[in-house]
Formats: sequence, C-alpha cells, structure tokens
Amino acid sequence: MKKIPVSNLTKIQESTVVLIGPEGDFNKDEVDYAVKNDFEPLSLGNNRLRSETAAIVVSSAFSTFK
Repeated sequence: MKKIPVSNLTKIQESTVVLIGPEGDFNKDEVDYAVKNDFEPLSLGNNRLRSETAAIVVSSAFSTFK
C-alpha cells in the first residue's frame, strides 16, 4: 500500500482526522478498515517515532500547509 510522504502534502482539508498507530504499528486488518473508510495512508519517514512525538510532527506539518 502506497503511503503519502508528509513532505508531499500541499493542502489540508478544513476538518482532518489523523490516526496515529501504536508502537507496534497498525495490523493489516486495522489498515484495511481505515482505508475502506476513506483514510489515506501517510508516512512520516523511515524513523519510528513514539506516539506522542508523531502527534507533534503531524500537527506541525499540518499547520505548515493550512
């Protein structure tokens, strides 16, 4: 499944929901369920981040593209 790199974001919708996975990542069923419900996979890069750090990174990236 192709993930959009956060660095490729150019526009953020007014209302956006972000799912940040647990340390072990989402399992295949969870990913499939999210995609079926119109979520788009997003990548924060190759580094594994703590959930708290990932939330800060996403928030910062999204504020850049608003």
